[in-house]
Amino acid sequence: MLAAQALKDRYPELAGRFIQAVLADVRSSDSVDPQVLGAIVATAPEDAIALLPRLKAGSDRVVITALVQSGQARRAAALYRASLSAGQPRVDVAPLFNALSKESPDEAKKLFSDMLAAFSFEAAQPYELYTLINCTAAVAPIAPEMAAGVYDRIIVIASAPEFGHHAQPALSATFQTDSAKIVTSNSRDTLLVAAGARLRGIAPDLFAKRQAVLAPWNLAGPVTVKALPSLLYLK
Repeated sequence: MLAAQALKDRYPELAGRFIQAVLADVRSSDSVDPQVLGAIVATAPEDAIALLPRLKAGSDRVVITALVQSGQARRAAALYRASLSAGQPRVDVAPLFNALSKESPDEAKKLFSDMLAAFSFEAAQPYELYTLINCTAAVAPIAPEMAAGVYDRIIVIASAPEFGHHAQPALSATFQTDSAKIVTSNSRDTLLVAAGARLRGIAPDLFAKRQAVLAPWNLAGPVTVKALPSLLYLK
């Protein structure tokens, strides 16, 4: 694939031979190195998409990410949409919504709405809810009411005192406000701070209604993530 990428502009026919050799090798297996798959996407996106039925579950995430990175957000959106009917959808696709919101806001809002319709909040693990917050942040500038509804729902779910006690992995994170650092060491607190801070920024009236559960933290000002959530496998 490195040779194909180097040759594709000046010697496209020779590059094509290298690509076909790689594709033949990949088709003989049910797995492929993510970097190789990403390189195939960059040089032959249609061939990469055609490989997916042969590859192990989760490979579509690699292809979607590579499509976004190569400036093909709409093609990535079409591939993601095709996966929405296959059970609980992946929501670790914030880069897709970031790119699509800029390129085609209406399409981004529709895709986000369809994702939410296929997503089960009740069955979601804490990490899925956190990555959903990131997706929601990507569409919040173009769909603030929809985003506020997602943040609020996550706060309600995480408000239960026993939320996340037995879920693995657990989440921890470090946030920074104007005046203090907030360190969370469990999934419940991490989600409440992440969703609460976002909600305050776009729907302060709705945030005020959840103040009782968010009172342990000062979320009155801007809150930024200083250390991304860590996955903790607690005994």
